[in-house]
Amino acid sequence: MQKKSINYRLLPSVKLFFALLFLFAFTSPAPSSAAESLQDFYDKGKEHYNAARYNEAVETLSQLLMLDDKHTNGYLYRGNAYFFMGLYDEAVKDATKAAELRPEDYLPYYNRAIANYTAGNTDEALKDFSKVIELKPDHGEAYIYRVSIYHSRGQHSKMIEDSTKAIKIMPGSNLPYYNRAIAYHAMGLIGPAIDDYTWAIKLKPDHADAYFSRALAYKTKERKAEMLSDMEQVVSLDPARTEALYYLCESYYFAGNSETALSYCNSLLTVDDKHGEAYYIKALIEHKLGKFEEASSDYDRAMPLIKESAGAFLNRAIVNYELKRLDKAIEDFSKAVSLDPNNAAAYTGRGDTYRDMKDSTAALYDYGMAIDIDPTNAVHYVTRGYTYYSDMQDMVSACQDWRKACELGDCTYLEKLKKQDKCK
Repeated sequence: MQKKSINYRLLPSVKLFFALLFLFAFTSPAPSSAAESLQDFYDKGKEHYNAARYNEAVETLSQLLMLDDKHTNGYLYRGNAYFFMGLYDEAVKDATKAAELRPEDYLPYYNRAIANYTAGNTDEALKDFSKVIELKPDHGEAYIYRVSIYHSRGQHSKMIEDSTKAIKIMPGSNLPYYNRAIAYHAMGLIGPAIDDYTWAIKLKPDHADAYFSRALAYKTKERKAEMLSDMEQVVSLDPARTEALYYLCESYYFAGNSETALSYCNSLLTVDDKHGEAYYIKALIEHKLGKFEEASSDYDRAMPLIKESAGAFLNRAIVNYELKRLDKAIEDFSKAVSLDPNNAAAYTGRGDTYRDMKDSTAALYDYGMAIDIDPTNAVHYVTRGYTYYSDMQDMVSACQDWRKACELGDCTYLEKLKKQDKCK
């Protein structure tokens, strides 16, 4: 229940209270007058409470309890008013007093449990929910709240036990099925979890959380089509659900459906313009489509928001290289190398950039590092060989690299030069 802002109002002063006592003591009403006055306070307090005038309810019911400190319902109503005012300690005190007056009634324990639960006092709440169940074994809501506490403690077997009892008590409610599904899911029992999520959805077709959780269960089972269908249902019910939008953005990207992936990425970014992973996937798609300016812009937005990775810097470096922003490309290739010294592609990319900047010595060094890391990749030998041949006029070294490339499956340059009577 949502807390309401408190408009503090003073209770009747002691002076006024004594004036009332004096009036009751020295007038000569009919014998039922005092009882009628108590009933008036009680009825008025209930009226204020039912109209959500909680300050007034507390004031009126406090007057009642000053006159009759054993009025159980007065404590119950005032405790509820305190609850809605966010005064949970006061709510607990009134529920405790009501429980003392009516120890065999489940309601005071339930009210106290709810107040403690909302205040985060789950140990005390658990005791009272258990007491409610002892006094009223068919109290479905008490089981549901107790399940919530068990969930927070990772007690999944107890969640399943209580949820199963709640299902028998309230078979038309989707929540016990959903709670039991959550427990099965956490225990890795994906089949039973999917069954219970499905029941929860049948009973409450607009339950976005159930669709989302079932989608994750389908994902675990690699049932991709059903996962996507459920995630799309989540978004139709809750268009601002960022987790679902991201799953759709990411999943359609990996499925190769760039148009749909971009649509979901953009929808996500309208909800959360600081979602780094969405910018990054968007940049990857634009990069793949050759939209280098857009990709560069989205990489720039993503990089401060996501965890540093060699792959991210490598991808942005490649885009900067394509855009002829060679200094920036060198910075990003170098960052990729510093994060992953065994990244051959980063060395090759930086080598290509140095070569375009007419720094052949630096380029040859980077190509050599790439070969040391990945000696079975023919491309490294082809590239270094071409640098020896074109930039350094070192035919011996060029032919040596191209022979090695040919051994690894790429004989393009070796065959070409052999026709020119070179690289014999």
